[in-house]
Amino acid sequence: MKKTDILIGLFILIASMIATTDILAEQYSPDDYGNVAIDFWIKQIEKRAGKPISLKRDIFSVTSVTDFKEIPNFKAVRLTVDQGMMKIPLVLYISNDKKVLISGEIFRDGENITQRLAGDVEFKKIDIKLREKDRIVYNPEGKKTIFMFSDPDCPASKRALEAIKAYRGKDYRVVIKHYPLESIHPEAKKRAIEEQCRWLSKNKPVLSKAEGKERCNSELRKIATKMVTEDIEEGRKIGVTGTPTFIMDGTVIPTLPWVIGEQEGG
Repeated sequence: MKKTDILIGLFILIASMIATTDILAEQYSPDDYGNVAIDFWIKQIEKRAGKPISLKRDIFSVTSVTDFKEIPNFKAVRLTVDQGMMKIPLVLYISNDKKVLISGEIFRDGENITQRLAGDVEFKKIDIKLREKDRIVYNPEGKKTIFMFSDPDCPASKRALEAIKAYRGKDYRVVIKHYPLESIHPEAKKRAIEEQCRWLSKNKPVLSKAEGKERCNSELRKIATKMVTEDIEEGRKIGVTGTPTFIMDGTVIPTLPWVIGEQEGG
């Protein structure tokens, strides 16, 4: 489950938010629609939180400001919100005098113009090679590798793991990367180490000098602890903020591919 979620939902045009600004238009330069949009979204986020919150303005990036032909004397401002592993696109319509704002989805002849202007969510590219040696792996014969950063105490991670265990296809193998969110799950790191240790004892007994197999002894626990620590360091390095986080072909993906297929099919 994600630790933070700052995205404000967009409304259908009938229920869209049309508001006069409570900021002075004079404080902006004539062409500065970008900062008007950013200030608006920050105020909405604070309003939803019910209190002022500390937000870095650099999480917002203005990507375009264009004349909006569907509404005379308005600009369409597109910006993205950087949420770590993805950038969320937003569109805001601002009158040329900066006194009126429209936040919502605008349709014309059945086309969602706002959606077209916004485009797709941009998922982060990963520029490091993730370790997978001796990690827990499901469906090891699969053709493509998916890495899942997982917290053993996270309900969403548990649901994803159920879907992984139930998968019977030949396309994907899933490597588990431990990413315990200790700030909200204090025992998660211990459980992650135990999970990794048990897996090593059953699948990599050669790593242990113990005579009996399937024993999570002190030697294997030391190896498991090192592996979990490495996974956490990698997760932090690439910007993981919540679990589960999926990565395939060097790119963050929103969910497991076969789950997407099931949703589309059903």
